[in-house]
Amino acid sequence: AFSSSQKLIQHIHKVNKLFYDRSFPTPEKPEILIIDNASTDGTHEEIQKYINSGVIKYFNTGENLGGAGGFAYGIKKAYKMGFKYIWLMD
Repeated sequence: AFSSSQKLIQHIHKVNKLFYDRSFPTPEKPEILIIDNASTDGTHEEIQKYINSGVIKYFNTGENLGGAGGFAYGIKKAYKMGFKYIWLMD
């Protein structure tokens, strides 16, 4: 995410609702990996409660790698961590 904290929070809520809604049972607890592409809008602070609660795993690239660079970083990280599915959001 690069400067999109409010949109990101909305999507965190939607993904969690989808997986915890009784009408969509799943045997696995969802894992959400967030790659922060050096945002400057307070993304880390805005999602800190989700990081602390374990709802998401958070990594910051340290510098803005551009859209494609941020996606590549995230895909590599997700692959190495064994994620089955990847959804990219810009």
